[in-house]
Amino acid sequence: MEMIKILAYSDKNYEYQIESLIKSLHLRGHDNIEFLYYTVGFESELDYKNLTKKHWPLDPNMRRFPYYKPGICLDAIRTFGGNIVFLDSDVLIGRRFDPQFFLHHNDYPLLSVGNWELPYYFTGVDTTGSFPVFNINDRILIDGSPEFGNVIGYNYQDQTYLIKLDSSEIPEYYSVEKISNHRINDYHKLMTYYGVKNRTMTYVYSCFMSFNVNCEDFLEEWKSITENPYLNKYDREYYPIAEETAINVVLWKRGVTQNYGKIFVNTLYSDAVQYVEENENLRDINIFDNPLQKCEDSERIHFYHGMIDREEINKTVSYIEQKSK
Repeated sequence: MEMIKILAYSDKNYEYQIESLIKSLHLRGHDNIEFLYYTVGFESELDYKNLTKKHWPLDPNMRRFPYYKPGICLDAIRTFGGNIVFLDSDVLIGRRFDPQFFLHHNDYPLLSVGNWELPYYFTGVDTTGSFPVFNINDRILIDGSPEFGNVIGYNYQDQTYLIKLDSSEIPEYYSVEKISNHRINDYHKLMTYYGVKNRTMTYVYSCFMSFNVNCEDFLEEWKSITENPYLNKYDREYYPIAEETAINVVLWKRGVTQNYGKIFVNTLYSDAVQYVEENENLRDINIFDNPLQKCEDSERIHFYHGMIDREEINKTVSYIEQKSK
């Protein structure tokens, strides 16, 4: 029978999360799984059954910590081979976690859908400035609506912007008063740069992924995009959600249409974990009416993401330990 390996990484500051992740795996009866732990810039003293540690040097050119992920995933498949499930350090395993569920032979990783379909961040724009205040290819939002679009031209005579909305094939001119005073930073700029015309599936989150030896070429391309020296000068303009933006663009670039759907709950709190663990048939709800704690189907929840508070983590691990007796 094929087996998976679990892969995670952290620096010294977040090792407490890694240890809790390992404990949750062991308490759930998965201590037979090899755990590959990449320690970024330090030597770990953790000692658990089936724990394999590998030191990873600090890179002074690495913009933020998530950008280590593509290189570590690529190194792991080249070094250890087989089938690997990557988990962020702030993950705890649920009772429904099934290692065999994540085995596949695709030449691309499989990821999970998260809370928001198209996450982005925005920066303010002074719309009272001299025309034009928006640039060609800027991503904008029509004021008072959910309509996103791109600036593709100007009319200097009446000082309007030619905008191609996502929802329409025909661009239209808009005055600045009808445009939200924000510049949207999402996947679109990176997608355009690499000539990716269409999203082939919904946006997926990189806190988890499963991959295998057939995915080496994909992982190498993902790494190369995150490390593009030209784009890195602009940082969040092209990578608003860091390496996650890049992996989505690579998936769309390769025409991928398959993902796991929503198989985790994002939460900071132990009580949300306990509620999902103890209840069947929770469908399309926000746990405790918190829109950040979306649960599409409790029977498909394999893990919990976002556990960073030490007290909440300890409460969750104690709960898992109690239930495992």
